[in-house]
Amino acid sequence: MPELAAIPCRAPRLPRRFLAPGGLLVIAGPCEVITILGPCVAVTFWCRRSRVAAICHAMLPVAPAGGRPAAGTARWKYVSEAIPEMLTRFIRKGGRPPSLEIKLFGGADLLHDSASSPAGQIGPRNVQLVRELLAERGLAAIASDVGGHAGRKLVFNTLTGDVDIKRLPNSAPLLA
Repeated sequence: MPELAAIPCRAPRLPRRFLAPGGLLVIAGPCEVITILGPCVAVTFWCRRSRVAAICHAMLPVAPAGGRPAAGTARWKYVSEAIPEMLTRFIRKGGRPPSLEIKLFGGADLLHDSASSPAGQIGPRNVQLVRELLAERGLAAIASDVGGHAGRKLVFNTLTGDVDIKRLPNSAPLLA
């Protein structure tokens, strides 16, 4: 009979879901959620007690023209809309803020010139607004990987709350 240490232990493969930009997902089942980030941000919520998980992929800080999205626009593409809605849905699904683990990712400056270009400031503004909205609710991220000049591939395990990040080399756009 082989010793226990000699038997390889493999975690079961979880179903995978891709979260597109502007997407929001709240789930109570196990899966891996994959998304790709540049200046966009992804925020993950995970409740250790209820095993409810949530993730959003927000592209811009706020909607133009008064801060409300135009009719027919995906609301979750804006940090200002995605974070409050995600928290509401998370609680409705059984997640509990005292047991909430929040993580924040993305917000890269892919133009390498955020000081002089409004487009280059999107990533840092996304990160700042997420932190402000969480603080207004008495919440804060326990982990983050934000900023820099490279995009990221994120894999969120909704069973454990773990997030794997891979930096994407040469992810800055080519400018003529």
